[in-house]
Amino acid sequence: MARAAAAFRVARIFLIMISGIMLLFSTADAASSSSQGDTEILVIPRRPPLVLPPPQFHPNGPQTLKVPPHPSPPGPK
Repeated sequence: MARAAAAFRVARIFLIMISGIMLLFSTADAASSSSQGDTEILVIPRRPPLVLPPPQFHPNGPQTLKVPPHPSPPGPK
């Protein structure tokens, strides 16, 4: 089982490397043919980083929530 998992990892890394090399050559071909005109370049905008507000603390320290007792259901006991 461990041998199959290792083989899968190696195959996955190999496929990622091959796809990266193909992507590199396809962008190089697009850059070399851009002098001929009609090449569209897709620009993907980046999202701004998520900024969370600072935590709000109660001035009197942590507060406990008062929960009323749950009424017992009607019926025989």
